[in-house]
Amino acid sequence: MKFPIFCLLIHIILLKGQIIADAEPIAGPDLRLAKPHEFSFVVAIEIRLLGTGEYAFCTGSIISKNHVLTVAHCVRGDEEKRVEVLAGSHNLNQCKRYRVATWVTYEMWAKKYHKTLIEDVEVTNDIAVLILAEKIVLSRMKKATFSQKRTEKLYGLDARMVGWKTDSRNSETSLYNADVTILTREACYDFNNLLKKEVEYIPKSFLCAIAEPYVIGNKGDSGAPLVYKDKKILGVLRGISPDDNAAAEGLNIFTSIDPYKEFIYSFLNG
Repeated sequence: MKFPIFCLLIHIILLKGQIIADAEPIAGPDLRLAKPHEFSFVVAIEIRLLGTGEYAFCTGSIISKNHVLTVAHCVRGDEEKRVEVLAGSHNLNQCKRYRVATWVTYEMWAKKYHKTLIEDVEVTNDIAVLILAEKIVLSRMKKATFSQKRTEKLYGLDARMVGWKTDSRNSETSLYNADVTILTREACYDFNNLLKKEVEYIPKSFLCAIAEPYVIGNKGDSGAPLVYKDKKILGVLRGISPDDNAAAEGLNIFTSIDPYKEFIYSFLNG
């Protein structure tokens, strides 16, 4: 998938982990409904604030029977929460619920084990692992696997992003996927200049992905995986740009898995 340079340049606006009443879906004209068990490691995450009735909706990936990978902003904050993972089907209505006992963000882990932060700026290190109170029954599900490619080797590759979308005809929420191309950091940076939006720095841990005409994740897709053709995870969705679902130019911003592998593998090897 090739793009002229003017289509590759984009202004970055990051998603916040705000509470929403309903998940706003992945959007784009070329979405494909996932086949049963095609992305069996992808799960939905419901974060309910106790005492308010409000909840947030995020996405994650099973990395073991006890662990789910997602973004940190889905569980950050001091509010008392009840977090559940919905797993087992590409159709959300057919998923089983699993209670989350606790979670560990990368920054919590780095502080505990005296690790130097990957990038010590506010918008980075947006990655976390949920620890389940009970084991997921994998059955026909598969746990996620990870690409061994370095972040800088991913630029220019065609990949696939996955997210939840509700069909307006039958109100069923299912997994969809779409093809995207991973951009260089320079391409992300330059579009801000084109729009006269000054951005001083694109973190090295970011992966920016775009589609033609467009595909854009949304609030409920935070934590959704970016996968290579072998379905190995390259990154997890942390933000979108612009923050307008109808935009003809849409950029998706992922946290690259590459710099955080020690953090992730510590749960698998512990």
